[in-house]
Amino acid sequence: MYLYYIAIHIDNALYMYNDPFSSKFSYNVRFIENYLSRAVRQLKIQTGGQYTMMYVRLYNQDGYRESTVFRTLEVNINVLPEQFKAYSSMRVLEDRYEWCLSFIEEGYRQISIKRNLDLNLLMSVNDSFRNNNYKNEWLFKKIRIPQYDLYVYLKCYFTAFEFRLELEAYNYKQTVLKAKHVVLRTMPDEDFYSKEFRTVEIVGRYLVIKDFLDHDSFWIDLESVSEGVAVVIDKRDISEQDDGPLFKQILW
Repeated sequence: MYLYYIAIHIDNALYMYNDPFSSKFSYNVRFIENYLSRAVRQLKIQTGGQYTMMYVRLYNQDGYRESTVFRTLEVNINVLPEQFKAYSSMRVLEDRYEWCLSFIEEGYRQISIKRNLDLNLLMSVNDSFRNNNYKNEWLFKKIRIPQYDLYVYLKCYFTAFEFRLELEAYNYKQTVLKAKHVVLRTMPDEDFYSKEFRTVEIVGRYLVIKDFLDHDSFWIDLESVSEGVAVVIDKRDISEQDDGPLFKQILW
């Protein structure tokens, strides 16, 4: 099997799952896990077994085990209280990212020995994240719409504090930015956004974004966009709620 997932987590022995520090950490590092997991899949690294995930557990003792049930290569790393305190006191985000990457790289070292994997290849995954300025961004769709003189981009931005799907609309020659709008903003975890947009089609005057069940998620009024105003209609069957407090809970 190929290595498909890179994950890092604080064990419940140190902090309970719903503990504020553990919860913040899990949300804040999720965009890193997502980037590294997508990058490592492209390298097609054989694990020499049925294992598909490297799971780094921040724990109170060192250890290693292989789980055939969860198909994981699990690396336990002893993290001292003062190390968590140092992390909490960091005010430069890149320092926090490097703190996280350092433990992931220790995981790489251990599984490279245990499973005879190419360490340099594993390290290159983290280097690509660094070289990308610690950003996890990608293009979801680009659509040429000549009847409205539009060239539309739908871009994804996954950060330590949020996920956003953004609309950027230019004139057809891409010389003038006509409109920019946040279509979807969620907590930074795939569970909140991954099913909300899968395909795009044009229906009349609307650009329709559909979810994983082919239901309409968002209608974007192309006439208004062509005039410089992005009108987005949320068609999801969800109750209105104020997500502000949720976002505030994961800020440092």
